[in-house]
Amino acid sequence: MMPVFDNVGRKTREVKDFAIAKIDVSVNDVEGFGLDIVEYPTILLFKANDKSRPVEFQGERNEYVFNDFIRAHAS
Repeated sequence: MMPVFDNVGRKTREVKDFAIAKIDVSVNDVEGFGLDIVEYPTILLFKANDKSRPVEFQGERNEYVFNDFIRAHAS
């Protein structure tokens, strides 16, 4: 999945108000954020206007489906 994240990150580098962040939950405490991480990698999209309810990515793990997911859910 990392190559997909890296490609999408490069292609969206100039998009204002959009960022891709990778967080290693084995070394970073995410419990205070109320996230229920049950599999790796868990992919969550946090909308700018509603960071308390992330949308979990459930699609096929490739760049095309991931781009469609971003377009469908980003605000």
